Amino acid sequence: MCNLTTLSDKFKLIDESSVIIWDEAPMQQRWIMECVDRTLRALLKEPHKPFGGKNIIFVGDYRQVSCVIPRAGKTQIIERTFTNSALWGSDKIDVLKLVENERIKSMECTSSEEILRIEEFANLLLKIGEGRCPNYTYGGCDDLIKIPRELLSKSTEISGFVNEIYGDMENINVNIDETSDAETIDYSLLKNAILTPKNEHVRMINNTAIEAFPGQVIEYKSLNSVKDISHEGRYGIEFLESLKINGLPEHSLQIKVGAPVMVCRNIDPLVGVCNGTKGIVVKCFKHVIMIKFKDINGNPQSFMLHRIPLEPSDPQVPIKFIRRQFPIHLAFGMTINKSQGQTLNNVGVYLPEPVFGHGQLYVALSRVTHPDNIKLLIIDTQNQGRLELDDDDKDSVYTKNVVFAEILQSAGIIDKIVKQFANININNCDRRLDYEYDDMDQDSDDDSYYEEWIGGEKKTKICEQKLMYQDSDLYF
Repeated sequence: MCNLTTLSDKFKLIDESSVIIWDEAPMQQRWIMECVDRTLRALLKEPHKPFGGKNIIFVGDYRQVSCVIPRAGKTQIIERTFTNSALWGSDKIDVLKLVENERIKSMECTSSEEILRIEEFANLLLKIGEGRCPNYTYGGCDDLIKIPRELLSKSTEISGFVNEIYGDMENINVNIDETSDAETIDYSLLKNAILTPKNEHVRMINNTAIEAFPGQVIEYKSLNSVKDISHEGRYGIEFLESLKINGLPEHSLQIKVGAPVMVCRNIDPLVGVCNGTKGIVVKCFKHVIMIKFKDINGNPQSFMLHRIPLEPSDPQVPIKFIRRQFPIHLAFGMTINKSQGQTLNNVGVYLPEPVFGHGQLYVALSRVTHPDNIKLLIIDTQNQGRLELDDDDKDSVYTKNVVFAEILQSAGIIDKIVKQFANININNCDRRLDYEYDDMDQDSDDDSYYEEWIGGEKKTKICEQKLMYQDSDLYF
């Protein structure tokens, strides 16, 4: 259902628009685009034209995180992707491809060696995003990839990792208040982040960072109540306070003056204070928190935040309750999905467990413009870390890279999916790479054969991996 009518101000704005820009379109389920299409056809009285004849620019990269569907499997996610819609397959949609990494291109290089390093980093990102890195099998996981050593962190614990990304925090934003100017406040905190797959890990990162941050902890507690009065005796206040729900501030908000925070609701979009805005806490009153942030032009702005009633946005939460709290949380860490679309100065990727969604590893690694500005802390588990897959290189670190090749194919990023697995064996004597293809979809005694001469260290490896053809070249 859509409440948009021809008498509403929103419709008048749409009617007067010559073009509509839809950012991060790959993260939306296709039925959302289809609903907008049907609505615009009806309101604009153009039933035979897609989107009522309006020009719409869908912006996004299908190598990045796809549509988020709670507890959905691979098949469901692929089916609900926009590229599976009849709109995408129509001749009314033109696909324009960007071929240059603008983040990498914006770097100022002083030597040919530096240019080569940045180009190699950009190529590595594309290989990860398109699933073209060599895959390894271990413990039933057949999509492990080896992480380059120069991207690995020297830290082994989260406390040291926080200091590696944010530097020495003992002297950051000390003795600042609402009168501090832009030179006094260190806004670089807003351009650093530690990315991790799940919200529970984000909370651990924020708790660790705020303990190391200078200053006195200021605690703000929320007021919780159920919406249905008849449920007051069923759910106690202590139980509601203990709930930690994604997208909802915690009951006990512990912050410090000078610490970075992120707004989690649209408060004043015209000013620039909306969901995802990051700012620095400069003053804490009893009922108000003052933050300073930079607007789209880079000018410092101040804003006063107060407690507002918040409800869980997740429809799967069985309890309907209201939490009255400041709509912010600490911003030392954030989920990989939340970071999509941002360009950061220094990034840490904390993986206590492997990524679980399409394009998450690609998104995490592509937030920076230089390979020196990103570090990964991968915790050793049963299916990631130092797995000793290579007898000659036991210190190599592996982690999971989830790529749904069907999405990339339907988006035109890759041309064809070869539904075969390759048993790869590197001969120690002649260093020859032999591919023996076994068709997993049908019984056949006629296995195709491909071999290629390569250089490198002596290795012996058996792995399974999906192969893709692009422009008649074989990538693996």
